[in-house]
Amino acid sequence: MGYTIVVTADDDTYVKSDAKISSVTTKLESDLTKETNNESTTETVVIRFADPDPDNPFDWSTTKKWIVVSAAELYSASTAINVTSYDSGSPSMQTTLPCSALAATAGITSYLVLCAIAPLLLAPISEQFGRRGMMMASAVVFMLCYIPVAVAKEIWVIIFFRGIQGAAASAANSLVGGVVADVFAADTRGLPMTMFSFLILAGQGVGAVVFGWVDMYLGYKWIAWINMIIAFVMAVVMYFVLAETRGSKILEDRARRLTQETGVLHIADTESSGSSALLGQQNLGIWSLLRTTASRPIVFLITEPVVTALATWAALLWGVVFILYSSVPLIFAQYGFSSGQTGSTFVTVIIGAVFGVLAARVQDRLYQRDGAKTALGRAPPESRLYAACVGGLVVPVSLFWFAWSGRPEVHWIVPTIALVFFNFGVFPIYLATFSYLADSYEQYGSSAIAAQSFLRNVFGGVFPLFTIPMYSNLGYPLASTILGALACAFSVLPFLLMAYGPQIRSRGRVAKQIAKQQERRASEAIRERERGEKTESQTLDV
Repeated sequence: MGYTIVVTADDDTYVKSDAKISSVTTKLESDLTKETNNESTTETVVIRFADPDPDNPFDWSTTKKWIVVSAAELYSASTAINVTSYDSGSPSMQTTLPCSALAATAGITSYLVLCAIAPLLLAPISEQFGRRGMMMASAVVFMLCYIPVAVAKEIWVIIFFRGIQGAAASAANSLVGGVVADVFAADTRGLPMTMFSFLILAGQGVGAVVFGWVDMYLGYKWIAWINMIIAFVMAVVMYFVLAETRGSKILEDRARRLTQETGVLHIADTESSGSSALLGQQNLGIWSLLRTTASRPIVFLITEPVVTALATWAALLWGVVFILYSSVPLIFAQYGFSSGQTGSTFVTVIIGAVFGVLAARVQDRLYQRDGAKTALGRAPPESRLYAACVGGLVVPVSLFWFAWSGRPEVHWIVPTIALVFFNFGVFPIYLATFSYLADSYEQYGSSAIAAQSFLRNVFGGVFPLFTIPMYSNLGYPLASTILGALACAFSVLPFLLMAYGPQIRSRGRVAKQIAKQQERRASEAIRERERGEKTESQTLDV
């Protein structure tokens, strides 16, 4: 297993090697023989990933990368199925327990609000302690929470355990972006992030389509049991295929093992792994570290303007999405649809997501084109926003379309087509908020995404509580028109970021620091290329 070491001693000796660990240790001990009689000398070995290194997630085979990322993304999709499948069980829940429609909806609210709060702690901790352990614990808790939901005789029990389940599910949603950033370089990140967004949105569609019929014939309890089986399968798959992806965690584990084997202190150079500690946090104690990492997403939300802007945009959009989804049963009840038939209209989510994937492929080509013009072959984060600009325009248009076509005198296919366009517009926006933040904050993408997810899920959880009063008091066309007007208000954001993104990012301390690191790497790449060209020229002269 190859790696590079830096030996820090009194004489500032540096040793580099690509030998086996045992060979490197022997070489190190030999080089330090002259110092062994000096008791005041303290030897420290700083280890880095070699180039290439089989333990470095960036150097994994393409197959291994996709297996690991697919496991994480499929788990995330199962949590998306959870949200809409629960809502599909609302009719039988209201008659079986019994409970009011508002009380049943509170199960969505508790799930999404806790799903918003938990990443503030889980995502930053994963940046320090790794992804795998957090994801596995999340999967087990998520699975077990289906049991009390299925057997509960009171709605408050369901609401309570839905909240715990939402907190567990948050790891899937907030850490996947970090997992992708851990193993894929920015210029190859487009496809895995596209698949992540597709699986999230398609999962919501599948949950509504399939479990609307399950609720009609079997009831909400069987919705919970079937989902538990899915969660169990996902937990087993993750146990066997989900490897640790956090580079700093892998290096720290290696350093700890080498320290135990050799008796010489080994320290991981986490900066070289692409997952370094930020702003002098390397030496914090455990509780100070937890306080710092847990508060980091909130700090990002307040002090990083681009995080604030994208989080607000995503939150308002997600609030609109869940109000619209909650209004679908009301709108299609006018056509005499059963709960199963109403659930089938959510196939529009899947169709819209498929078209969204096609748009994302075009977006990825545009990103690659822009990257080819730069020294590192990496485009700026703003190049992730081309498709989002289109989505920002499609969403309000489709909402106005849905608002004024969802009436009994208009055929039901007309508002259904509007839903296809709405979900198509949502897809590139959802994808862009993850990709843009992952590119802007690199190894701290999970914290930036956690900040965005916090606001987004709070809005998504609270807004559905207003659906029935809003549509009852304002009327269906006007209520949906207000949603369209709200979408119009924030549709300008991607255009503003395209024009002024670098200036906005430079106002954030962390984004500015990351940008400087990127500029330094670009300068080093240019110098390395020039050095190579000079060497080649000299060789030809000889």
